Amino acid sequence: MYYSEAAGLVEGRGLVRNLPNGSPHLSALNMPLTPLLLACGMKVFGTTATVSRMVAISISSLAAPLMYLIAGTIMPRRWALLAGLGCAIHPTFLFYSIETLTEPFYIPFLFLAVLMTVRAMRRPGLATEFTAGVAWGLAALCRPHALPAAVLLALGMGLTLRSWRPVLGLTLGTVLILTPWSTRNFLVFGKPVLLSLEGGETFLGANNPYVVRDPELAGMWIAPMGIQEYRARMIQCHNELEINDALMRISLDYLRGHPQVIPRLVFNKWTRWLTPITQSGGLTRLIVLCTYGVLLALVAVGVVFGTVRYSPLLLATLAITLADFTLVGLFWGNLTRGRIPLELIWLPWGVQTVRLLVVAPIASWYRGRMGWE
Repeated sequence: MYYSEAAGLVEGRGLVRNLPNGSPHLSALNMPLTPLLLACGMKVFGTTATVSRMVAISISSLAAPLMYLIAGTIMPRRWALLAGLGCAIHPTFLFYSIETLTEPFYIPFLFLAVLMTVRAMRRPGLATEFTAGVAWGLAALCRPHALPAAVLLALGMGLTLRSWRPVLGLTLGTVLILTPWSTRNFLVFGKPVLLSLEGGETFLGANNPYVVRDPELAGMWIAPMGIQEYRARMIQCHNELEINDALMRISLDYLRGHPQVIPRLVFNKWTRWLTPITQSGGLTRLIVLCTYGVLLALVAVGVVFGTVRYSPLLLATLAITLADFTLVGLFWGNLTRGRIPLELIWLPWGVQTVRLLVVAPIASWYRGRMGWE
């Protein structure tokens, strides 16, 4: 998907995709930064799948040092190094970091935005807050999830610092980055499109009678293109904006007529997204249990015993978490893959729990036994 969009940019055709009726059209289905970065690498080294993967690997490799810097805001450097190492060898992230998907690009920009936000809260000022807003805008150009997180975080910063300047700074920085993309979309579609036009497809795919009736599809998503009645509606549309609006209307009409299914849909999506026990068995289930399952336990223990305590990093982590929970309840969570950013952003708190509740007591006991205290 992103490879073909990047190839279109290299060839000078712009962000182009084929509509369901087969005709090519300028696209806003996905955010533009991922194909743009891929296109930069492909322009220099060649339009091949290998080059696109190397670009993804190169950018995703920035996540580990950024995690080290983020974790270093709440713990000593040697422990922050452990958090960075955990990010570098995180199996699910490693699996997707070699593909031309959004994860290799979104996660480093998300970490950069979090780091800039923490620094802005520690050294308040319009310049630092504006810089954080720019970073959030870049993250949003990779994946729309970053924008609601930035909004929540700006409000949280305003309340914490008792000033509306952080809201202004983050807003200005984010708007500066998103304006060219939004302007381009307005020129293409004749109506404002702030982010992307995949919302209708995602919303309908996760909120329809098929996922309600089939227990095996509980909390899942099915492609509207694979359902004849939805595909017929899509083929009649002339551009992606019409498709997005049509699919959104179909789903909203269904939910208005069957409001009793809404709580079940939301609960199933949250449950399927959060569970550490994957539907896939074997090695996949074991890996997820040993990484995400252990992290869940560590964070829970940290909350109970107070190692997860207030800091600018916790505020940013909670804003991202709340935004993701809301989007999953409304749309869909994309299962293990969609949970990667949330797992990684909570990683420092898992390390913090190990440091304070496991290693520190053992070290204290050992020093006492050796007569060092």
